[in-house]
Amino acid sequence: MDSAWSQQASQLLNNDVISAEQFFQLATTDEESGPVQLRMLLGYAQRLPRPQQDPVWHELAAKHLPELVTKFRSDDSGPLTPTARVINVISYTPYFIRFLSTPPARSPSLASLYTHRVSQHSQSLSASSNPDDVAETCQFLATLLLVQGTDDIQKQDKDSLLPVLRQWVKRPAFRGRLASDASERVVWLLTGDRSMAQPLSMVRNHLIAPLEKCSAQGCSKTRANGDLMKCSRCKSALFCTKDHQKLAWGAHKRICFEPVF
Repeated sequence: MDSAWSQQASQLLNNDVISAEQFFQLATTDEESGPVQLRMLLGYAQRLPRPQQDPVWHELAAKHLPELVTKFRSDDSGPLTPTARVINVISYTPYFIRFLSTPPARSPSLASLYTHRVSQHSQSLSASSNPDDVAETCQFLATLLLVQGTDDIQKQDKDSLLPVLRQWVKRPAFRGRLASDASERVVWLLTGDRSMAQPLSMVRNHLIAPLEKCSAQGCSKTRANGDLMKCSRCKSALFCTKDHQKLAWGAHKRICFEPVF
């Protein structure tokens, strides 16, 4: 079954059905069929090998993040709106991590906005008892909190959400699944659990690494070692020398797109 799904996914990719433009259109359309089509296409795309997925997600982030975030801010109908699902998928890309430091991603921060939204809809998520939806919601929230921090999180949102998160951590149907693990990660982040500072810092460092260290394989030079050159096209990769930029180009060119921000 998985093999058949993967073959169909490859065909959709080759026919440009799985593409950055298609995901943008499905995430922002007002047509009733949009959310269903989006979830189906995401299901296919995420069965592709990572090297085939990466160019799609990086292009989507580079070309459409500002529009996606504008739509995301305005749609408070739930924690897993079409734009939330798509932004979550591209949240690992350096384009997204860099975007989080720009004005459109702050005041209030996306972390604060999404914490508020999840707290508002936490009871409906609990009632649905869908571990995949809880996992997806908490993974996205954890990424936002890791990168943007908790400084502007409203106390009432934190106080409202934490008891629900702790219930999800212990819910028998979620135990041993990503829903429980991701919920616990958000608890750690919202409470500032010092015992988890090191592992959470490692995850954060992994997310921001492309914007902090040379992208050439095996090179450990970082901004702390001195100025690094920024890719003039994507502005989301760093190199310590021209030689290392050439060395990394074979891998980098697949995900190098000129951003609109």
